[in-house]
Amino acid sequence: MAKPQRACIAISLLASPLAPWLRLAHRTDIGSDASGRGVVRWCDDYMLMLQLEGTSYIWLHELEGSVALPAGAIAFVPPRVVHAWGVCTGAHIAVHFDLHAQSRLEPLDMLHHRDQWISPRQLPSMPYFALEWPGARTDPLRIPLVTPLRRPVAFRERLDPLIAMYGARNHRSLSARLRATEILAWAVQSLADERPDASAAAIVNPRILALLSELDSDCARPWSVGALARRVGMGATAFRRAFIAAVGSPPHAHLEALRMDRAARLLVDTDGSVASIAAAVGYDDPYHFSRVFRRVTGKPPRAARTGSARGRGV
Repeated sequence: MAKPQRACIAISLLASPLAPWLRLAHRTDIGSDASGRGVVRWCDDYMLMLQLEGTSYIWLHELEGSVALPAGAIAFVPPRVVHAWGVCTGAHIAVHFDLHAQSRLEPLDMLHHRDQWISPRQLPSMPYFALEWPGARTDPLRIPLVTPLRRPVAFRERLDPLIAMYGARNHRSLSARLRATEILAWAVQSLADERPDASAAAIVNPRILALLSELDSDCARPWSVGALARRVGMGATAFRRAFIAAVGSPPHAHLEALRMDRAARLLVDTDGSVASIAAAVGYDDPYHFSRVFRRVTGKPPRAARTGSARGRGV
């Protein structure tokens, strides 16, 4: 018999005073496919993973299902929650930390894993964690497993100093610990504040998250709002409301921003003409593409190129 699915996973915090401790922070570029037989793991630390590019999904052992992690979303995993990552393509920032300092625990010591068959079956509702102190009279701090950020750039700017601290190996100095404590407290509270009402209905529809992953990987397709709504089994009006609630912008604006971001990277990283890059992101008319690019980015496509004359014209 299948296990019953629960929207909430309760996490009991230690009764000892808070003493946040940065364990590990890094940026990683990954191009592997971890679906099928994957590495199932659990950590002794809390983990934040901000997806910068590409897409992933996170699988939860307790619920026997997965949730998509598209670009611009962040996953929060408390200690000892058994999980696995699948299709981890693109780039991400990972931060491991402890709320009650275990200063002797090294980064590799806090990670435990085993090989196990996992299924990318999508969960019907977004799980969230309820963090509570024993005997506390306040409501638990509720944080979704995955949160699509309204301002992912702001999150990245706050997490980047943690990477610099860890990279310089000075993250255990008093000044660095105070700075890390402030950043980690801000990050955890921000995730809780993104969804102040953490009922299952208030948390982002997992179908919208899965669609965001699909849009990120195939932004050049001529999507229409009607087609996107049908993709997630919703009416156009309800879909538009749900999409704006999750992303902070309408579907057309989000898709346009994805295309311009992809085009900007192609302009810098390749020698393709403006016309070929326009076609690669879904624009048949390079002049229309150039107008949209200027409106969204504030500069024409040619100005986005770096170095010597790499562009070949329209």
